Amino acid sequence: MSRKIDTEQTQRVILNLHDWRGDLAALRKQFDDWPIAGLKELAAVTRNGAIIQIVRRD
Repeated sequence: MSRKIDTEQTQRVILNLHDWRGDLAALRKQFDDWPIAGLKELAAVTRNGAIIQIVRRD
């Protein structure tokens, strides 16, 4: 993801978490604690199909 942002291919990313079994709170904390410069928006599609916002920087 960082490479795509660094090369200015994107500023917004959507993650597919359908097969992921991690903790969403920990994922949010990771992006809060270690922000990626240039990332404006990070959303994810959860296992049940819900779309959640993880990062939103205007």
